[in-house]
Amino acid sequence: MLLTIMLLIPLVGSIVVFLLPASKPAFAKQVALGFALVTLVVSLVVVFGLDNSTGQLQYLESYEWIAAFGISWTLGVNGISALLIVMSTMVAVAMIAGWWDAENAARGTAKGYFSLILILESCIIGAFVANDLFLFYVFFEAMLFPIYFLIGRFGGPQRAYAAMKFLLYSLVGGLFMLAAMIGLYVVSARELGAGTFDVVTLTS
Repeated sequence: MLLTIMLLIPLVGSIVVFLLPASKPAFAKQVALGFALVTLVVSLVVVFGLDNSTGQLQYLESYEWIAAFGISWTLGVNGISALLIVMSTMVAVAMIAGWWDAENAARGTAKGYFSLILILESCIIGAFVANDLFLFYVFFEAMLFPIYFLIGRFGGPQRAYAAMKFLLYSLVGGLFMLAAMIGLYVVSARELGAGTFDVVTLTS
């Protein structure tokens, strides 16, 4: 459950921050920073709890999700993905702690910015811990939307154009990934007798 908890902490934090009064940007920053720091601590617990001698996925969680299509909520980390998660949580803390100023505040509410950062952090963690291809695809595509709004609301002079171009290119690229996933599912169904998106099964 530790990996699920880790990706849920910033998601819950984004909801809490969004519900705060818009008139208190400093308080929104403090709350968001608190959730980001807790997530960072949990990610460090995951890293230091790894047994690097095995080389296997650890902290494994697997729950049936859409059984008819072989889709499950399967999470796990190894040394590489755990370090990437720590890097992501550190970047989230830095973005919340050091970015906000009066000029950017004029473009949108502080709580909106911090909520989007926390949602993005949750999606990034989900993509790193997902061991089901469909679940990875969901997290990967979901992170495009907070990035779109971050660019569109808090970007430079041509932020609206840049945000739309980013979203369209990313969604089109995602279609190729989806096609590849469907291809793997069809192959697994032919070879194994039942289609699956499980990464361990597909690579074994």
